[in-house]
Amino acid sequence: MAINNRNRNVVALQNNRTTLIPNGNGFSGLEQRMILSTATTNEAIIKKGRSGFYGISLANTSTRGVAYIRIFDTVNTPQSSDTPIATYAINIGGVNNFILPIPLSITNNLGINITAGPQIGNRSAVEADKIIGSVWFK
Repeated sequence: MAINNRNRNVVALQNNRTTLIPNGNGFSGLEQRMILSTATTNEAIIKKGRSGFYGISLANTSTRGVAYIRIFDTVNTPQSSDTPIATYAINIGGVNNFILPIPLSITNNLGINITAGPQIGNRSAVEADKIIGSVWFK
């Protein structure tokens, strides 16, 4: 899958690897934030202010279970009881790579949390250093 637009980077996903390929304008466009889980629900603001969520490239090296990353449009640091705008699974021993061709619009702050369960309100912590990768935004 790839995004190809003169004003954006090309993002190629091959063999579970994410590669940013510069376009005619260089690497302008998408930003990334490295994710490395802690033994919590990993609640955090990734970007303050208006933005667009484009995708993830996350691996789950745990043997305990599927992990879930939730994306929030929030004023404050997201809480597990908040309703996410999207939830994505990262399978045991697997990788979830995707870049959306049209981003999810964030009007407040781009927030995330990572838990061991998909339900809203889930406070099950994932293992430390087991969810690894990047969140892509602009």
